[in-house]
Amino acid sequence: MRIPGISLTSACDIFVEIGPDLDGFPSPDNLAAWAGLCPGNNESGGKRRSGKTLSGNKYLKIALVACDHGASRTKGCQFEGYHGSLNLRRSYKKATVATAHKRLRVIYSCLKTQTPYRDPNINYDQLIVERNALRWLKMLAEFGFIADTAQAKPAGVQ
Repeated sequence: MRIPGISLTSACDIFVEIGPDLDGFPSPDNLAAWAGLCPGNNESGGKRRSGKTLSGNKYLKIALVACDHGASRTKGCQFEGYHGSLNLRRSYKKATVATAHKRLRVIYSCLKTQTPYRDPNINYDQLIVERNALRWLKMLAEFGFIADTAQAKPAGVQ
């Protein structure tokens, strides 16, 4: 649920469809192909034509595309930028399916490595300092490590 756009209901839907054991999918590409989110490959005589996505697990595809509609409007996350750049070159629906494909790859890596999702566009250390700096300064003043909290405010705090 830490991935932008995924609610509790969506997370349950995705987990039910994928299952707790990812041994059946040796790579994220295999999972994306099983879900039907891989782009089609239609080439003849060196000329590439548009390819449709494969038919796969329609319930997983529906859940991921629904999550992408929310995440494409979340400011500052990697999926919003990815969806926006694809939407300029392709249609909204194609950008949505491509972003759902990327989200499924991220979900696969998070479940496989059992690590929480960390958005590369967000500086988590800076967020923690901004949220807790004043409380830390009050505690340091309370225990006598600094003389006054008014003179020891961090930079950027008013």
